[in-house]
Amino acid sequence: MKYVRYQSVSNKVGLEETIDDYWELADDGYVLRSINVKSDSSILKYDKEHLADEFGQLPEGIITEENLKDRTYGKVIYISLSDFEKQWVSQAKNR
Repeated sequence: MKYVRYQSVSNKVGLEETIDDYWELADDGYVLRSINVKSDSSILKYDKEHLADEFGQLPEGIITEENLKDRTYGKVIYISLSDFEKQWVSQAKNR
């Protein structure tokens, strides 16, 4: 497992600059759990029990090591399981 924080700040592809996500990545690159911190500090959470709703969805597809290194889309910080869990226990507006 890998745990990362993705932020779109300084991206070069025109993404909204306020994307702030935490991902739990399986060894095969699929996102198992996702936390999206909105610009108003509200939180959205997705996993296999809650794949999607009117606010968003669990990211689809494989996220490779090359994707994580590509700064075109912003920056990625590797975090610990503990840091991820601190965010995961936060109250979400979609759960």
